[in-house]
Amino acid sequence: MAAMQDQDVLGRTIVGFSRDGMFPEEDEVSAIHVQGSALPAALNALASAKIDLEVRSFRVTTLALPAAGR
Repeated sequence: MAAMQDQDVLGRTIVGFSRDGMFPEEDEVSAIHVQGSALPAALNALASAKIDLEVRSFRVTTLALPAAGR
């Protein structure tokens, strides 16, 4: 796998595990050697997923409020 693909796979894998509790079934992914240079991109993917979840949570909370409370 190319380095950029490794970073993308690592980012998706970390997000999938953090958000959904999914662990990759493919040995190629779960046994991948992670270099320190791949971590910033993986952390960016995790931060982006966090922001997405916060926005969704805010929307759900806002929609759940009674009309008078808005």
